[in-house]
Amino acid sequence: MKKNIHLTYAVCLFIVMAAFLFVGCPLESEQHILEKTPDNLLFVEESTRNNYGSSVTMWFTTPEEIGATSYTLQYSTDNTIWNNFQSYASDLVTTRLDQDNFSIDINYDCYLRILISGGTYDGQTSNETYCTRCTTVGYFSNNGLGEEVTNTGVIAPNVGYGLLASFRVEDPTDSTEIEDCLNYQWYRLDPEDYENQILIPGATSLAYTTTQEDRGYRMLIRATGKALDVSASEYDGRFNGFKQLKAIFIVK
Repeated sequence: MKKNIHLTYAVCLFIVMAAFLFVGCPLESEQHILEKTPDNLLFVEESTRNNYGSSVTMWFTTPEEIGATSYTLQYSTDNTIWNNFQSYASDLVTTRLDQDNFSIDINYDCYLRILISGGTYDGQTSNETYCTRCTTVGYFSNNGLGEEVTNTGVIAPNVGYGLLASFRVEDPTDSTEIEDCLNYQWYRLDPEDYENQILIPGATSLAYTTTQEDRGYRMLIRATGKALDVSASEYDGRFNGFKQLKAIFIVK
């Protein structure tokens, strides 16, 4: 009789644990059913400056993923008149179907977008994003956005799961850290439209715990140089670049 009780208990415990894992762990397919369109194509990750000039790094859905043949980067200084971005006196165009990024030098603050050639979206443009030029030397190193269960004890992407970001800015001349130069801000990023970003009041630390209001969104943290956020003279000459990281998971 005792053996049967122990066996029944073991079976029940197994069922409970299996159910928890099934509900708590996101299936891979759940995170890849989001349709890729021009509205969620472009993500500008960072603006920094090295000894040679201001550099901007951006990522995008590859042309082959949406059935396009190529992309052309475009810019605007007023969000009205758009021109093709020039690199070595030629339009900056993807050279491979699986290309997923551009890294460019800019001399001004500007809006960026991508012009799509070929396929279903031929002639259409991507989401637009504003990019500030970094004018002080500094670059990001050893950055990351952790979404592990150890952050809060809740498994992503369920409400209550935690994110923990890390950023480091270094001086390119000697690789030493530039300390106390960043401010942080969390946003809700619409996974279907990257132009829709909602600032979360008070969420200004490296750690964030998701809430009911975050359901359906990806979380995004933006680290900006304090000189970019504050015009006071005490920040003159301080780092004024930015970097933003978006979560893998969509909160559910």
